[in-house]
Amino acid sequence: MTAAAPRRTVVLVCMADSIHTARWIGQFSDQPIDFVLFPSTPNRRLHPLIAAWVRGTQPMSVRIVPFAGFLSIPLWGLDLILRDHVRGLLLRRVLRRSRPDYVHALELQHGGYIASRALDRLPDHAPFIATNWGSDIFWFQRYPAHRRRLSRLLAQADFYSAECQRDVDLARDLGFTGHAFPVFPNTGGFPQQVLARQTTPPSSRTVIAVKGYEGWVGRASIALGVIEQLANELAGFRIVIFSANLATQRIAAGVVKRTGLDITWHPKKSLSHDKMMDIFASSRAYVGVSLSDGISTSLLESMVNGAFPLQTNTSCASEWITSGLSGFSIDVADPASLRADLARVLRDDVLVDSAATINAVTARDRLDERIGRAHAFAFYALPSSSDISSA
Repeated sequence: MTAAAPRRTVVLVCMADSIHTARWIGQFSDQPIDFVLFPSTPNRRLHPLIAAWVRGTQPMSVRIVPFAGFLSIPLWGLDLILRDHVRGLLLRRVLRRSRPDYVHALELQHGGYIASRALDRLPDHAPFIATNWGSDIFWFQRYPAHRRRLSRLLAQADFYSAECQRDVDLARDLGFTGHAFPVFPNTGGFPQQVLARQTTPPSSRTVIAVKGYEGWVGRASIALGVIEQLANELAGFRIVIFSANLATQRIAAGVVKRTGLDITWHPKKSLSHDKMMDIFASSRAYVGVSLSDGISTSLLESMVNGAFPLQTNTSCASEWITSGLSGFSIDVADPASLRADLARVLRDDVLVDSAATINAVTARDRLDERIGRAHAFAFYALPSSSDISSA
């Protein structure tokens, strides 16, 4: 008889309202692991999945630190002035009381900085895992104040994970000397039934999906400017903008007024994950324009569903697609190139159908959720289960 795996306790410093956090935790729902969540952002709302796990009785347990509710906003306000010292002190007390097997920061500018403060005066602490999300290093390392904090954090980290080899190399440049986990999507992979489901050929689809972030690093305005220029070519297509903030909605309304194009938009978090997957499964192409990004979950979802991806080269899309063959890696500073590439995607049926075939193989080989779970289990030294080892 195989001995039962010992229970692990993990203090997770994270955004408790985030789908990415929920998807990370969900990989361990059948495992003997106790998560203690220390929210890193001033949100009183738990993601519905996390709230269900807090109330649940599954092998995995999830609990939230007591002061995460109504105190989260004033604590965050204090730390804007005190540079995370208050929450760092509170987290230090949580670590002393819970004596976890691991301290894990999901994302660096919030969770990572708080964890770094907590560990400053806690020399005898559990192994510290720092997980890079999106733009955490690629964008912020260019600012001196953030670069100093990132270097300090990475020097404290025993383990580091990222979705891009680009970001592993940047972490090493910033002083990380610990163990880097294999590069893979932070939120895990996709179920086999999703990877294997049949969809209509992209050449027969009449939707263009557009990421709607505008402001900070998002540049949906560039994508919409190109769409307006291609109004004649896009007659008969429907443009669907997801995660559209108010600035994007205003820009989109103006494009509709000037061109008559069929454009609909959906605010951030207004669409379920299943609905998003349906949008990609009905899209000929996906367009994501930003000054900075990580792997971009939208890029992966477009690949899985056959939509031809056009993603700015400020992400690590080049680690997943071959530009001109299975997608386009576009220059955010050159909207004319995006216009030319999108125009080709609209008219070249052979290109989009061929890309869908290539990306389906990539997804099958690299995005099976069983592979993701095997990687995730290694974070906390959990033994692989039989279904993972067969992946």
